[in-house]
Amino acid sequence: MSKITKKIAMLSTAALLAIGTAQVSLADNDDFPRLESALNASKITLVQAIDIATQKQAGTVVEADFHPHRKGNPFYEVEILTSDKQLKELRIDAVTSEVIRNEVKDTGCRDSDRHHRRSH
Repeated sequence: MSKITKKIAMLSTAALLAIGTAQVSLADNDDFPRLESALNASKITLVQAIDIATQKQAGTVVEADFHPHRKGNPFYEVEILTSDKQLKELRIDAVTSEVIRNEVKDTGCRDSDRHHRRSH
């Protein structure tokens, strides 16, 4: 499989997973008018947000979803596992297409926890 075909397959899979995640989280939220408004305001799709994120941060997309923000523009959140095993969280503004956050996500695993697992 070519590198481009693999990337397309990865992006398609990530997009499908993210859409499923968004639907589940929205099923718990009765604020559909706010969601509809946020989606209508969005200028980019989830797949485009994933593409923007992977251009800024190399790695494997592990999660992506849409957030209809209460204050400010809606955004997409894309989590990428880097080659050095960091989980990066990127937020892409759904209206401007700009990366508004790119930081290491706290996984809740402390260094002492990693040491404990390696030594046992």
